[in-house]
Amino acid sequence: MKILFRRFGGVVFIVYLCTAKVLQEASEAHFPHAPVAGYRQNNKKKTLYIATMASRQLILHNDVQQIEQLEGYIEAIAEDTGIDPSLAMSLNLALEEAVTNVILYAYPEGTDGTVDIVADSDGQQVTFTVTDNGKPFDPTAQAEADVTLGVEDRPIGGLGIFLVRNIMDSVEYSRVDGKNILRMQKKL
Repeated sequence: MKILFRRFGGVVFIVYLCTAKVLQEASEAHFPHAPVAGYRQNNKKKTLYIATMASRQLILHNDVQQIEQLEGYIEAIAEDTGIDPSLAMSLNLALEEAVTNVILYAYPEGTDGTVDIVADSDGQQVTFTVTDNGKPFDPTAQAEADVTLGVEDRPIGGLGIFLVRNIMDSVEYSRVDGKNILRMQKKL
């Protein structure tokens, strides 16, 4: 079996040159969730193109002016994965809410800190992992916001995680080695 790697934009195409049986075994073993971009057959050999998004990372400092970088980051991910513009806007909103909370509340005032954002996709879903070294805070442990109350009657806070929970399919928090880790997944 011969394996070639080709990159076009942010998409890596992994090309297998082998028999059909070896091709099936290799793709199932190594890339069970990767979208198949296409097959081409010559005699008894088949070529399989598997498209995978290269992981994208963005590191921001805890400065609210850096939040505007998220839009370009999401646009690049949408281009890599073929996400439609309306879903990209929703993902941007969810990510912006999570990152804004880190920037505003994770670090003591006057302290320089960072927010590390990594996006991965297997073609079936996109996963955002937001990591910071700030004070421990589990947004998933917060009570659901009561959106039935009027603005005057509703306590301040809680709407950001409400939006994140309603946009994303899965939201998980963990605290590992002094870091807050928020994983948000959305099926494509």
